[in-house]
Amino acid sequence: MVIKSLSIPSIVLFLIAMGPADAIQHDNAADAALPWPNYAAQGEYAAAIEAAIETETLPEGMPAEFAAQFLQDGKAQLLNFTGRYNEAHAFVAPLMFSQDWMPPEDGDLWVAPDALEQYRAVNAIEFIRAAASDRQIVIINESHQMGRHRAFMAELLPILRAEGFTHFGMEALSEASESVWENNGVPVREMAFYFGDPLMAEVLATADREGFEWFPYEIRNDQRLDCTTQDCSQEDRIQHRETSQAQNIYDRVFADNPDARLVLFVGLAHLDETPGVSVSGYRNGWMAAALSELTGNDPLTIDQVSGAGIGSNRVSMSARLIHEHFNFSEPSVLLDVNDQPLAPPVDRWTADLAVFMPIESPEEGRRPVWLAEQPNRHSVWIDVSDVSDRPAVIQAFRLPIVDNAVAIDQFSLPHGDQFSLPNGETNGRVELLLSPGEYQIHIQLADELIVRPDTVVISE
Repeated sequence: MVIKSLSIPSIVLFLIAMGPADAIQHDNAADAALPWPNYAAQGEYAAAIEAAIETETLPEGMPAEFAAQFLQDGKAQLLNFTGRYNEAHAFVAPLMFSQDWMPPEDGDLWVAPDALEQYRAVNAIEFIRAAASDRQIVIINESHQMGRHRAFMAELLPILRAEGFTHFGMEALSEASESVWENNGVPVREMAFYFGDPLMAEVLATADREGFEWFPYEIRNDQRLDCTTQDCSQEDRIQHRETSQAQNIYDRVFADNPDARLVLFVGLAHLDETPGVSVSGYRNGWMAAALSELTGNDPLTIDQVSGAGIGSNRVSMSARLIHEHFNFSEPSVLLDVNDQPLAPPVDRWTADLAVFMPIESPEEGRRPVWLAEQPNRHSVWIDVSDVSDRPAVIQAFRLPIVDNAVAIDQFSLPHGDQFSLPNGETNGRVELLLSPGEYQIHIQLADELIVRPDTVVISE
């Protein structure tokens, strides 16, 4: 998706995919006819999967040319919510897993094939640690369909805290998140839509555990444009959202503490640093540019999305070419002969560097290697032979269970063509990856919840 040439209808879809469900101004007709986001918001993931499998068309009013992408992105998010992280990536970036790939004949690539020899791959965490040492603001983005990006953010937070960063803002949080946390002490679904993914909850839990002062900054209800009394184009709404986010960050962090050091976790183009206003009337740089203007501070902007092959075919093909050349074994940054990092394509968005994750083809019955190898994760196999013939989501909740808590890990069984595993089988059991503690296993069906009576204990 080439951000800076979006048409107005595509902006609607882009916004729906980018921000918290309670923070976006758009027509609710699409939501009303798409039941699975509402099921997911309630934590009813098996029902959401059943509804998504049955949904093939969008409601009247959604342009037909965007229907396929909208349905694909929505189903990928649902796979991501239910622990199917590699499959979610494959769903939105098929070029990364396809053997039928050729670069465009015109050579219009992010990096020309003959220039790749000029680059070398270095460990992304270590490079970011060094690059952030003299920065006051670090902004890192994610694709909302890639749990791997959230896992990387959780891995990076302790590093940045040790470097002296003090504040952490998440686009995904709602304005009620802080009071909800205060009442519960753990991430719960009411904090925001994207907390249906256990890895998003782990990002927040990590920030809290590391001692960051964390906060939401999304546009508030009282800040929204009143489009009942004035004409509001989508460009107007985008620019207003971006400048409102930046102002909220400034007011919360820098107004009374100009020496604070800030980490922001954003969606897609919000990290765009391009200043000014484009010919179509909305801010090129989105939130990052607005924040830079307010603070006079040049942020370190880190793009995880371009290297994942998500977006326009040109970026996807370029990412595939880069991955084939380097065959990354760890999250990496590419440095040229002058030790300058490879940045995202200039017609995508302006950021300082791109991060490339190792690509994993989904393996039958197994969870991603990057998740299994996280510190303190232990594998436990759950017998699901009694429910393997229907949509089901296997969840592990830490004891004692807090009402509406986010599962520590969860996994959806294969069902339907678009939600199947590579070979369509689980052999009657699924793997959960849990940190030490005591857990209760829940099995969600579309119309029933089964609570397993035995406690699962994971020892140190």
